[in-house]
Amino acid sequence: MKLRASVGTLYILGMSKVKIEMETAYLMLDGACIYDCHYCSHARSSHASSSLLSRVIWKEVDSSILKLINDSEKIKRVCLQVVNYQGSHDDTLKIADLVRKPLSISTRPMSLGEIFEYFERGADRVGISIDVANESLFRKIRGGDLRRLLKLIEQAAERFPGRITTHLIVGLGESEEDLVRILQAMKDSGVLTALFAFTPVKGTKLQNHPPPSVSKYRRIQMARYYIYKGIVRYEDMRFDENGNIKDFGTDAPVPLSAFLPGGCPHCTRPFYTERPSRIHYNLQPWEVKR
Repeated sequence: MKLRASVGTLYILGMSKVKIEMETAYLMLDGACIYDCHYCSHARSSHASSSLLSRVIWKEVDSSILKLINDSEKIKRVCLQVVNYQGSHDDTLKIADLVRKPLSISTRPMSLGEIFEYFERGADRVGISIDVANESLFRKIRGGDLRRLLKLIEQAAERFPGRITTHLIVGLGESEEDLVRILQAMKDSGVLTALFAFTPVKGTKLQNHPPPSVSKYRRIQMARYYIYKGIVRYEDMRFDENGNIKDFGTDAPVPLSAFLPGGCPHCTRPFYTERPSRIHYNLQPWEVKR
């Protein structure tokens, strides 16, 4: 079992000089992934460093770090990112047994039974990422059947209400309408949705694919806010011939909090998709409060 921690997590624990304030400890179970998501540094075909996930550096640690996390008053939640290698399920259960904080497990489960096991072993939430919002693109760059995955997420949300999270990546070639349609489906199922901007990583198949514009990303964040607040539905919005948002169906004001990452409580994912010196796709709590 190879366990990694983000550099921000190590800073909270006094093990790194890279200063990042956050309340979630981010851990990763690493190994040779069985999947080949074209945007991921851990894909089968990737030549990227295994110490990267998106643009974040993850240092290899041993399981003794879990005691430090459990004892830390600063840490409110643990997020375990699972690379789906052979044996990752059993390793995930071993880590879950040792965590004494609210635990989010982000993985690619095959069945409701697998999800049930995570909750039985102490997980607070399970994240089942969609990532790619378009059916044909999903099949091409992530692999598998989007409809089947959506069905599993809906079943999980019905079986474990209020405990399922998903992720969507903006900028993989999908239309804004594709994203909004899935945001509405997730809201209707009671699933929290965190948004991320596509980040090209050297060594992956999509290393030369451009990231989305900030304006496109802001439109999707606004759409998520309106949908999750029940202000409008997908059906109320209008889109142009390219699937871009033409009219939100409301002119209700949008607070800065709408531009936080979303997803699990205390999750901020600082600088996950951009450098600190650039405009932030996802705002951080200190930017909203100041």
